[in-house]
Amino acid sequence: MKPEKKYLIVMDLDDADSDVREAESALREIEKEKETLEMWGFGSEIPSELRREINSRRKNVLLLKEEVKRIEEKLKNFDKEIKTDLKMPDELKELKNRLRLELDSDITDRVIDEWYEEYQDTSIEKDVEHWRNWALQNVS
Repeated sequence: MKPEKKYLIVMDLDDADSDVREAESALREIEKEKETLEMWGFGSEIPSELRREINSRRKNVLLLKEEVKRIEEKLKNFDKEIKTDLKMPDELKELKNRLRLELDSDITDRVIDEWYEEYQDTSIEKDVEHWRNWALQNVS
């Protein structure tokens, strides 16, 4: 199974945030109707349908907020999950070790990780020889 892309999770979060704002707006609108009735002295005569609709909209807002929290948590843990799900090819591990010996710096890890992400983004299945050549070209 191919891992989900981070930008898709960000887009889902944006959509979920938008849904929450719309639901909260709809809730405020109907609560204003109730407040208007109470302001004019009809508090005891508020229709049960209005009360049920308010409760329904409150429940919807809470559910949507939970969905936002779930997506935020998924986004927060994205890098950890991806790195444990994907196995770096032996060729890139070997290159990483060689560069680490030659350069002895943190830049090596960042460069190799970027190459690895590029490697993962390719959806075309290619043989090991292709990726070995690809990795060697990036080193030179």
